[in-house]
Amino acid sequence: KPKELQFSLSIPRILLKLALIVVILLLVIVNPKLFSPARLAELALMLISMLRRI
Repeated sequence: KPKELQFSLSIPRILLKLALIVVILLLVIVNPKLFSPARLAELALMLISMLRRI
């Protein structure tokens, strides 16, 4: 039953991605000076591509 195994493995991966997004958002909120608009756009694109892969 490889399908069931794959499903159970995909859940923690989604949680990891959500955690990563939260961490990045917190970093941006706490220290916005670190992030230039260009870098913010880069991060946003990276997050979007990651979310599409879920």
